[in-house]
Amino acid sequence: MEGTEAVNEKVATALAGAALAALALAGCGGGDDNSKEMEAWAKDVCGSMKTLLDRAEQAEKDTGVVKEGEKPADLKKRLSQDMDTAATSYRELADDVNGAGPPPVDDGEQLHRDAVEQLRNSAKAYEDLKQQVDELDTKNQGNFAEGLTDVSKEQQALGKMDSEALRKLGTGETGRAMAEQPGCKASSSAPEASSDSGTASQDAAD
Repeated sequence: MEGTEAVNEKVATALAGAALAALALAGCGGGDDNSKEMEAWAKDVCGSMKTLLDRAEQAEKDTGVVKEGEKPADLKKRLSQDMDTAATSYRELADDVNGAGPPPVDDGEQLHRDAVEQLRNSAKAYEDLKQQVDELDTKNQGNFAEGLTDVSKEQQALGKMDSEALRKLGTGETGRAMAEQPGCKASSSAPEASSDSGTASQDAAD
């Protein structure tokens, strides 16, 4: 894989971090008319958000971890599990946001639709990466290294996915309501760029 810094900064920050950071910033605003309907909606949306985003973040970080002496077959299994965990987390979060329904604001329908679509796209992207990892040939060192490079490029591309939908959901009136919920408070383990330049794929291929 590309390395902890690339994975954490481009993938975790763009996906998991975008939602949590936006929600934290939203909490800096005042508390306008927060109706019971809005509070109920925010509670539904935030119920499992932090847990699921943290779980996805940890899986994403693990793809950049270098484990000394790890065999190609073991690395392949670990990466596949990480991709599956991330995909499952985003899929469950999409289902939770979808189940909560649109927020009671003027553009609620669009905000809701965009956020659910983005989360499902993230889940599908990780499902596709898992399939690519599962198909890697560990018996041929050259082919395995080449395959990991391809997966790495795909994963980096995830960091460029538009996170505007989640940002919009976590700002304004909806953001203020969500920021009051424990499940939407910014995590102390929010993604940070790492100075570790090791790469799992390079070590496995060497």
